[in-house]
Amino acid sequence: DSPFFFRAFWAIVKHFIDPITKELVQFITGEEQKKILREIVSEDQAAPYMFDGGKDGEETDIKAFLYETPFDHVYGEHLS
Repeated sequence: DSPFFFRAFWAIVKHFIDPITKELVQFITGEEQKKILREIVSEDQAAPYMFDGGKDGEETDIKAFLYETPFDHVYGEHLS
C-alpha cells in the first residue's frame, strides 16, 4: 500500500502533469488492487514485498541503474 505521504504529494503535483501521463499513474491499495498488480507484473520480476510469491529479491545497484545502463536497454539485461 502506498503511504499517505505519496497520495498527498500526488494530490498537489498531478495538476502540473500532462493529462495523458496523469491517467497512467495509479496508487495500489488493498488486496483488490494488488490483484491488478499481479496481472501487470510477473512473479519473477516482483519483489517479495510487492505481493506473496514475488521472486525478485535481488538488490538494485542504483549506480548501474542510473549511469551504466544504456537508455535503450532494461536494467539487468545482458549487453552483447
